[in-house]
Amino acid sequence: LETWLSLGCLMSVRRPLRSCPPMAGRRSSEDVSEAIDWHIMIVRIKQLFDEHSRAGCSFDEALRAAVESVLAERVKEGSSDPRLRFVNEYMLAGGLFTPVTRDLEAALRRRAGLEALRRRGAGHKEVLAEIRRLSAASEAAQEEQARLAAILRHHLKDFSKALRWQGPRPEGVNAAFHSEGPGSVVSAWAEVWGPSDDGLALLCRGPRRRRVDEAISDAEVIRSAQDSGGDVAARQEARRLYEQQMRSSAGLN
Repeated sequence: LETWLSLGCLMSVRRPLRSCPPMAGRRSSEDVSEAIDWHIMIVRIKQLFDEHSRAGCSFDEALRAAVESVLAERVKEGSSDPRLRFVNEYMLAGGLFTPVTRDLEAALRRRAGLEALRRRGAGHKEVLAEIRRLSAASEAAQEEQARLAAILRHHLKDFSKALRWQGPRPEGVNAAFHSEGPGSVVSAWAEVWGPSDDGLALLCRGPRRRRVDEAISDAEVIRSAQDSGGDVAARQEARRLYEQQMRSSAGLN
């Protein structure tokens, strides 16, 4: 199932819904409720889009503002991510559709390209060639994303095995492979972040450790210093940990 709206000028906003078999019981009623929720959200986007358009905003400005406002409303209400999808439809000898994307900016760029074709009176063959080009580029991007995701899963598995942790990365700890002699080893270290004008910024790091429990301990020690003495104390504690490790490595302890 799918709920969607057309904003005119080649653009549609869509929200996919789960389909249910007959006699699904409670799940069926939940899907009906979800469908109503998504429909209300989509209508709200259309309403805000029209308001911004009447106020003199361009198509792109109106859609950005409408989507941003609705998503902010959902966050405020504690609702889940609606995972909106955007598609451009070109009505020429039947409907031609660009690849579906969750990236609004990508959808708007595609729309701008199709609008340029429409304004100069491009024929069906040229428009179809452009949409096929967009589809090929989208498929290539999806394949690359899948390849990178597979690499990340492999690295996470290697990290988990080497550092002996299960599940997600421990909070306040980062890790990386690095070269050492003929091969590579994995190290973990504490990272403590603090507020900045741009949100959060890295405050300090602990020394590289071969065991994740040591990095977790470093993070706890640095956070404790931060709680009692602020960011300056946290940096000083991280420096102390570095110096302690260097003395230990040099056999000076």
